[in-house]
Amino acid sequence: MDNSAVVKRCGSGGSKRVTRKVKKTIRHHPKKGQKSLTHKGRLDFTTKKTSKVFNRKGHYQTKSSKGVKRLPYHKRK
Repeated sequence: MDNSAVVKRCGSGGSKRVTRKVKKTIRHHPKKGQKSLTHKGRLDFTTKKTSKVFNRKGHYQTKSSKGVKRLPYHKRK
């Protein structure tokens, strides 16, 4: 029989349709030092031009090195 992959015979004379299981993708929590998904070719958790916080010494910081609260890579007009 050619359709043996699709239809499976049951003991009571009926037939049962066999379907393939779809694998679910598991989402993991991001780790420091992994590759960035949004900025290809760069590391994640580093200060980029679109960042809203500084990532100095592996920690989020909203203040600049001078102690002024501002955004990274932004100049005042």
